[in-house]
Amino acid sequence: MDNRYEKIYNENYYRHYNLENKSVYYKEYKPLQDFFNNLAIQIVKTIKPRTVLDVGCAMGFLVAALRDLGVQAYGIDVSEFAIDNVREDIKPYCKVCDARNNLPSEFPKKFDLVINIEMIEHLYEDDADKVIANICSYTNSIIFSSTDSAINDPTHVNVQPMKYWSKCFSKYSFYRSVVDDVSFVSSQAVLFKKKNIKIEELVENYEYILKIANKSKEELNVSKKILTAKTIEQKGKLDKISNENETLKIQNENLNYDVEYLEEQISLQSNELEALTHELSAVIKAHRAVTGSIFWKVSFPIRKLTDNIKSFLKKNRATKLIYIGLAILKNEGLKGFTSKFKHWALKSSAAKRYIKNNIPTNRQMKFEREMVFKKNVKISIIVPLYNTPINFLKEMIESVINQTYANWELCMADGSDHEHSKVGEIAESFANKDKRIKYNKLSSNLGISGNTNKCIEMATGDYIALFDHDDLLHQSALFDVVTAINEDSADFIYTDECSFEGSIFNPVSPHFKPDFSPDTLRSYNYICHLSVFSRELLNKTGIFSSNHDGSQDYDMILRLTENAKKIVHIPRILYYWRIHATSVANNIEAKPYCIQSAKKAIKDQLDRLSLKGEVVDSSVITTYKINYKIIGRPLISIIIPNKDHIEDLKKCISSIIDKSSYDNYEIIIVENNSEEERTYSYYKSLKSNKKIKIVTYEGDFNYSAINNLGFKHSKGDYILLLNNDVKVINSDWLQEMLMFAQRKDIGAVGAKLLFPDDTIQHAGVIVGINGVAGHAHKGWDKDSPGYAARISIAHNVSAVTAACLMMSKNVFLEVGGLDEGFAVAFNDVDLCMRIREAGYLIVYTPYAQLYHYESKSRGYEDTPVKKKRFIGEVVKFQERWNKVLKHGDPYYNRNLTLKSEDFSFKT
Repeated sequence: MDNRYEKIYNENYYRHYNLENKSVYYKEYKPLQDFFNNLAIQIVKTIKPRTVLDVGCAMGFLVAALRDLGVQAYGIDVSEFAIDNVREDIKPYCKVCDARNNLPSEFPKKFDLVINIEMIEHLYEDDADKVIANICSYTNSIIFSSTDSAINDPTHVNVQPMKYWSKCFSKYSFYRSVVDDVSFVSSQAVLFKKKNIKIEELVENYEYILKIANKSKEELNVSKKILTAKTIEQKGKLDKISNENETLKIQNENLNYDVEYLEEQISLQSNELEALTHELSAVIKAHRAVTGSIFWKVSFPIRKLTDNIKSFLKKNRATKLIYIGLAILKNEGLKGFTSKFKHWALKSSAAKRYIKNNIPTNRQMKFEREMVFKKNVKISIIVPLYNTPINFLKEMIESVINQTYANWELCMADGSDHEHSKVGEIAESFANKDKRIKYNKLSSNLGISGNTNKCIEMATGDYIALFDHDDLLHQSALFDVVTAINEDSADFIYTDECSFEGSIFNPVSPHFKPDFSPDTLRSYNYICHLSVFSRELLNKTGIFSSNHDGSQDYDMILRLTENAKKIVHIPRILYYWRIHATSVANNIEAKPYCIQSAKKAIKDQLDRLSLKGEVVDSSVITTYKINYKIIGRPLISIIIPNKDHIEDLKKCISSIIDKSSYDNYEIIIVENNSEEERTYSYYKSLKSNKKIKIVTYEGDFNYSAINNLGFKHSKGDYILLLNNDVKVINSDWLQEMLMFAQRKDIGAVGAKLLFPDDTIQHAGVIVGINGVAGHAHKGWDKDSPGYAARISIAHNVSAVTAACLMMSKNVFLEVGGLDEGFAVAFNDVDLCMRIREAGYLIVYTPYAQLYHYESKSRGYEDTPVKKKRFIGEVVKFQERWNKVLKHGDPYYNRNLTLKSEDFSFKT
């Protein structure tokens, strides 16, 4: 190393790796390893080189990552210290070498790709040119990355803009590729390629570009003049806005002060609240004792007073929060209360930010109003009125008038009583001003379904939109719906929605929905608002049924989706559902008959589809469980791969035998290279049980191949893939899975799996999490309902884990079993994706529950071989399911994060 560089390199390595001495090990730099592993994957996917030279390889992280992927990678670095700390198995391919000199004799002389990441700026100009000349002689493709020109670092003696480096490389006929994007390396990275370009071509290109540039310059001057005039015009407006912003800033500071004050008050009063909770518990206990005694009737005045107090608390927002807070404190303690408050605060902030950003700009609204659609369909918005509060009525009608899509009609049938005649006066005043608004005062109240049918009689549109009399539409609601009709020929469309109190800028529960999910819909009416459907579909389905009043929309949506040809979900909040004292959004107790009506609607659909089942309440109010009838008594083959870990296997087998109320099953243990004698002793003890058989798989661990072998030895009509590190919780777990697996439209069923600390390990799989897939609600409390109640209900998902997965034998054969190319990771997700590709649904059921100790018997990817295999399986999955990853999981929502499994807002 030259003397003039010695200080630079020492400073660079000690600063970069935070060293106090030279005792450094490769494994200590996991963040760097992860970065270079991801970088290697991108290089292999985009450039596909067979041979690579990393100039300035440091500790060989990139060389190691590329070699783990099968690329013949080599590296050189001038620092002996750096090369000494290269991973042991990679050291033969990383050598100490000055990049200005020749390569080591044992290295190839030509490479498909040379990589130079932030190395040349450590050299003075004359030496930098020598290195460029060298590396250009090794290859035809160079990934070059230079540090940002703004950096202030003493080790960077030659920081230059990219145009400088482009000029240096052009001397050797290397030019920047404009079609190859290598920004995954860094924002300053480019790909230089060797090209033979004639001078005549350069001159022609230059003259053409100059001509275009001159023309653009003239146009720019004209634009500048126009812009200057507009700027002067807008300056006064901007000054006014600036003043308003200053006012808002002061208000925001005051608001922050108020929030801090409230948080302080909550903290100060927490002990008092906790004491109050204990007191409340004592009162409740005493109250229960009284209700079972002969003095129950005497206590009526006390009970009446309690009910009145509760009613008062629930109807007032400030006291309602205290009421809810006390309930949380009572049930979950101070820790639970604090956690819930923080979660609520974060969620509330994100929701408000979304609602604000969701408001279209003036430019967007102008674009939407001027759009000319090929199918300029008329949409009839039907609104049954009944004693509607006047302020809600006005806001509802104005939200329709403000639509950017103009071809609509508003059909209002009014069943209000005589005391609410003002409703008709307001509605008629709007109708007199806008011919698109129709109003009909009914002679009597026909009930919600009857009144809605009267609205339909008034409608002349091609499509019908359902709208409640106290809710609001987003300005772009109809525009987005008509876009879906034109682009997708949709005959049933639904959107995301959000409940609110007072103003839409005070959101309560944003609901980002999945695409059409029939099992989710039979668990609760997740579609709800905004729902729009074609006149043709309505004629086929029939009008609203008075037998389902209270859940008439639910019944209608079930019938419409059964018959729809094309169902489209718009993943955007376009409907605002108002919460007030008598609305279902606020309290289902306001309309208790809704629940019975909803269960009847579900049962009616089961009958129409010839599905035998009983509809009962689920654990969350207004959600439902279907107990499908199990046909016959089919044999279930339970396949369990195993290698040693006998304590886990014993626990698993014992829980199946002791807990399962369904007894027509066989257990197939697939032995895979166990090394402990007690494993085989345990196997011998199982031979007396005729339900259990043991088969042997010979070869390296391959989860897919092991299960495929187990399947070949199975006799059941249904198979259950099961890990050896699970433990059954509920006795009817097999029936709960079998009832879904028996349905002809279901391809696979997954269970609710818990960690030993009673938090969620698996409640379905979301495709796309962290670039591949992740478990929904991982880490949530087992009793939490989850996002939009999903933990607590049976619903459709893209995939489920093979730690507990049931499917029919015929489906397994149809899709060809597990792909043995996925030896360890993502084999179950890939299986489910192929099942869905074959036209089947995947279902997660929370009613089959097991503890899962998650891959204890296999271990983690902690060796170079395992890491290489894992990375390879990631790449294979991403390439095979690229379209799904690009478009997003249909049972998730693009507004939710892909960085974690907690259903938080995408940021």
